[in-house]
Amino acid sequence: MTASCVIQIGPQLRRELDEYLRFRLVVHRQKLDPNEAATNMLWSFLDTNGEYLEWKQQRIVAGPTLAIQGSAEDETEAQGQAVTSMQLRLAVPAAVKVMLDD
Repeated sequence: MTASCVIQIGPQLRRELDEYLRFRLVVHRQKLDPNEAATNMLWSFLDTNGEYLEWKQQRIVAGPTLAIQGSAEDETEAQGQAVTSMQLRLAVPAAVKVMLDD
């Protein structure tokens, strides 16, 4: 079972995502849904980060549920970037508890 999560991204990352979508269209003649492409990119990043995978395996053995805290605004302020209007809807495994500030 999956839940949905909305992430707002900064303008620089938005431009990069747009460029990647253009690349896929021009080079591979494949039109991708931006939300699906962003979700696949995040999964790819998580699936190939060895340090994270090792930590995750240790957490699974220990048993507690991972809680992600904070908000897109907090992250944006930390990076000094403005938030764009683009929102990505991401599929999050039900085992991951996502906590967002209102």
